[in-house]
Amino acid sequence: MVCGCGCAEGKCKCKPGCDCGCNHKKGGADWADDKMMGKSVPLDAAWAVLKAKKKSKPFHGYNPKKHSRKGGLNAKGRAAAKRKTGANLKRPVTKKPSKLKAGGKAAGRRKSFCARMSGVKGPTSKKGKLTPKGASLKRWNC
Repeated sequence: MVCGCGCAEGKCKCKPGCDCGCNHKKGGADWADDKMMGKSVPLDAAWAVLKAKKKSKPFHGYNPKKHSRKGGLNAKGRAAAKRKTGANLKRPVTKKPSKLKAGGKAAGRRKSFCARMSGVKGPTSKKGKLTPKGASLKRWNC
């Protein structure tokens, strides 16, 4: 049997939104059902939608179990470093420099960190994404 567009039943090559009047299912391996939209779309488009939905990493080397999305280690990452090396890492100073008390402990820590980390070799971004160095400098308002 042939539908209004001239293709055989079960092997329809109609595009979504076609007005040929065929009522049989779109066939072939290059079509996938998009349940969100209620119509069939090519597999390439379906994979593109899935990739777009998947959250991208905020920076290179990001591990959600130990890194904060904004850069640096989260509480679990600091605890793991303490278990492994005995380091007593404190939370980053994320307040804006204008909100910190001049000459205070937090301002001194921030200033010291920025001076140390800014001197580290390497880029702050790569291919349009922050590197771990760039993410931490941004988070510390350096």
